[in-house]
Amino acid sequence: MTAGSNVHSPSNSYDETYVKTWSGANGKYLSDGRDKWNAYSMHLVMESVQYGQNSFPVHVNSGPSLMTWNNADEMRLQSKLVKKTRGHEFNLAVNLAQANQLIEMCSTTILKLGRSLWYLKRGDIQSAARELGIGRYHQIRLNSRDVSGRWLELQYGWLPSVSDAFEAAKAFEALSEGRAARIVAVHKKYARIDRSAAPSIYSAPGYQLLVKKIVYEMDEELSFARSLGLLDPASVVWEIVPYSFVIDWFLPIGTYLDNLSVIPKLKGRFLSSLYSKWDTRFFGVNDPNYKTLLSGTRRFGHGRDLTRSISSSLTTQGPSFVNPITALSRRRIASAVALVHQALT
Repeated sequence: MTAGSNVHSPSNSYDETYVKTWSGANGKYLSDGRDKWNAYSMHLVMESVQYGQNSFPVHVNSGPSLMTWNNADEMRLQSKLVKKTRGHEFNLAVNLAQANQLIEMCSTTILKLGRSLWYLKRGDIQSAARELGIGRYHQIRLNSRDVSGRWLELQYGWLPSVSDAFEAAKAFEALSEGRAARIVAVHKKYARIDRSAAPSIYSAPGYQLLVKKIVYEMDEELSFARSLGLLDPASVVWEIVPYSFVIDWFLPIGTYLDNLSVIPKLKGRFLSSLYSKWDTRFFGVNDPNYKTLLSGTRRFGHGRDLTRSISSSLTTQGPSFVNPITALSRRRIASAVALVHQALT
């Protein structure tokens, strides 16, 4: 066991502040010769000497709370671990369940294109245009319902089908070549922060990086059936529920079910590391009454946090509601509008 601290307490409010504490286990190797993973934690906070003036102290590393790792982040990380463990994103069971929809979509499209080409060959442009969803009268006009229908077909029909074909090839490659004994999954996020101790007077902006990594060392390779989703009936049921993809925008049940089908069955050991890094600086005055007093001030702040833990299993992270503003990207808004239009016309 190793633990310690290094603390520099300033003699006044303008001097440097430095605090570092750490604690962890010792050892390099296990009895079987493998690397020994040690639990470890470290916390470091530093604020530089204040330059420029010593009439009013500014503090740039003691403001509002920092960004934290939440349930949604953990679910995204576990999803990346599942995909890397499989080596692909192909779910054969779901594809088989939705095969009739794909066949119907393909056959309908092929028939429309065929009839359109047949009419064009005979010079009947009006009928050819009508087969493609374009107006019925003397002037060729675009039918709004057909536009929304084609958009939804593209987003949730053709594009996923093309992606599935690619992932199927990756699945074949992964299953035929075998999987690596060690899998690494990483998820990170960034945020703008302001660590000013007096935000009404001055600002201390900066950036924070939050990264979590899971290293999974396999004791047993994922089975063929589980890798292809054949032992995952819950995901199949969920995928064929009407508009389930809309619910997933705000509550990622589909991702949770996919993770649940794999994570509890993983055998081996896991090394989870959460790292937080932030850097700030005195930027400017917010209160005009302090402009002259704080003129020429310079000060910097830094922080680092690291937590490392070891386990023999992972608990599948349950779904949590996503902020609607974050959930609704431009493409999803377009899809939502198309869905409403299809329902009302």
